Amino acid sequence: MFKRKREVKVSRAVFAVKIWKKFKKGAKRMKTKILVLISVFLLLFVGTVLADMQYQGQTAFTNPVAVATSVTCGTYTTGNGIVKGGNSLVQWPVTNPTDLAIDSACNVYVAGNELISVFDSAGNPMGTPWAVTNPVAIAINSVGDVYVAGNGLIQVFDSMGNPIMNGNQALQWPVTNPVAITINSVGDVYVAGNGLIQVFDSIGNPVVAPWECINATGVAIDPSGSVYATVANEGFGDFIDIYTATGSYLGSYGNIGTFNGCFNINIFCRFILCFGIHFYILILYIYYSLSQFNLIFN
Repeated sequence: MFKRKREVKVSRAVFAVKIWKKFKKGAKRMKTKILVLISVFLLLFVGTVLADMQYQGQTAFTNPVAVATSVTCGTYTTGNGIVKGGNSLVQWPVTNPTDLAIDSACNVYVAGNELISVFDSAGNPMGTPWAVTNPVAIAINSVGDVYVAGNGLIQVFDSMGNPIMNGNQALQWPVTNPVAITINSVGDVYVAGNGLIQVFDSIGNPVVAPWECINATGVAIDPSGSVYATVANEGFGDFIDIYTATGSYLGSYGNIGTFNGCFNINIFCRFILCFGIHFYILILYIYYSLSQFNLIFN
């Protein structure tokens, strides 16, 4: 009887030792898996943040307000008191810029500070700036006429700043709260403002009925004649709406995010997005490791 009890105690001790060894082995495996995953998590997370910072550094332009591009002249951007760009990547100072445009000779017209200022492609001033009250947007047609939106008007000048005449009067017409202007290949003028896109011929006669585009902040036309309007949607994401030349809706793209076709998300949101994805992967892997650990004792 005592021998049997002693054998039972020995068997229990042996079993306990085996269980402890399995526990240590399982715990060691789980610890290794967790450490490896944490290392991978940190590597991916830091790499993503650094890549994002590098991307931001490569594309950053402080307080950009306008951009203009040309196949032959390159792209110019203005904001924060400078104009920057062109094929030679030049830069020069301007005061309170609101918009800019490029003519066929690669001269750059900058609206701002109650003036229209003209520069050559290297940033050298050309002629004397001319006064325009509260200019907010500017566009140039194929013959070099300069259309300026601001102060509730569209005003038209030649390249030297002289008003284009319509009979005995300067060519201009009223538009409520204009914010952006562009001109298509046949000279029609598209104006965004007051929740509408309006289209006029070169002397201000309406071409088509205005169409609604709430919160439009910019307007552009592609070579096929399609109209693109940037829309600030007050917290629901920023969009680009696409229309035909006569205002028929074609579609939209853009939403909150950092992926292709997404807009309006700051670096804090990118941080949270990156952290959330990697943290979720970490939790899944820990759960998997714990499941494997429990299998050891089943």
